[in-house]
Amino acid sequence: MAQVRGTDTQIALFDESTFGAMPGSPAGKLLYCTTASPDAKRTLVRSNTITNGRTSHRVWPDQWDITAAIAGELAPESSGMWLKHAMGQVATTGVGPYTHTLTLGALPVGLGIEVDYGSQISGAGRYMQYHGLKANQLTLDFPATGPVTFSLDLIGASHTAASAALDASLTDTGHTPWFAWEGTAKEGGSAIAYLSSGRIQVANGLDGDTYTIGSAGRRRAIGAGRAVVTGQIVALFESQALLDKALASTESSIEFTLSRGDGLGSAGNESQVFLVEGLYYEPASPAIDTPDGLKITLNFQAHGDGTTTTGLKCTLKNALDAL
Repeated sequence: MAQVRGTDTQIALFDESTFGAMPGSPAGKLLYCTTASPDAKRTLVRSNTITNGRTSHRVWPDQWDITAAIAGELAPESSGMWLKHAMGQVATTGVGPYTHTLTLGALPVGLGIEVDYGSQISGAGRYMQYHGLKANQLTLDFPATGPVTFSLDLIGASHTAASAALDASLTDTGHTPWFAWEGTAKEGGSAIAYLSSGRIQVANGLDGDTYTIGSAGRRRAIGAGRAVVTGQIVALFESQALLDKALASTESSIEFTLSRGDGLGSAGNESQVFLVEGLYYEPASPAIDTPDGLKITLNFQAHGDGTTTTGLKCTLKNALDAL
């Protein structure tokens, strides 16, 4: 039998209506990614009882640890589903094309993932299903060249090894990745032309220590803590303006805009804007580590005030009526 390859596989995402359970009428969406590592690990424990002899006691299964690490290239058609689960709050307007505004809020009930390993695998295990997943951390990278990328780390509650797909006809939203040349940046509300890269991270502070007596080693719930927005920018050292802001602890903002065509949201004319508000830079001097041009690297932390400043906002315009 031939070895299963990554190109033989397919991954689907499902919105859960009840935590840890796939919906009764599952409607899956195809996940586009470059790597994916959903996993169901279970620790083994051994009795420490002293007996007559050196023979070790047998081991017994203990807690399940359900996790998933997903990485890929950001695209306006396919990113809305997992962005919703990483950020929480979505408001959709328009009648086609549509504008989806995502902000930090209560996370959805749960996310289900199904991995199809292809027709070479038969019986239970061809389809591995992971239930009750929530996003613990999201990372977005905006480079000066190449595709804009994301990585998503999740933790979950349980899994099932199945022989049949939950949804035999997945929704395929399409996937046209954003590339660096389609992007522009603003700092403090004004265009900035000398950024060489940017990174945004959202940490949701999930509580995974929720195992209970009688839960068969599975997490009963996964609570979300505060959403903490951090990141980093790297800029050509052409001006002292960024360094001055860092030294003076001046509140600022960073905005990355990705757009093609007219940017209004019809197919081939999508746009996606990420705005980090209420940020403060950590002071750091440019390193003199080359005889060539110098760069300045500044880490930042952002906050929300509960009213006008959201910490992080994503405005996505595309042809989909829902994320």
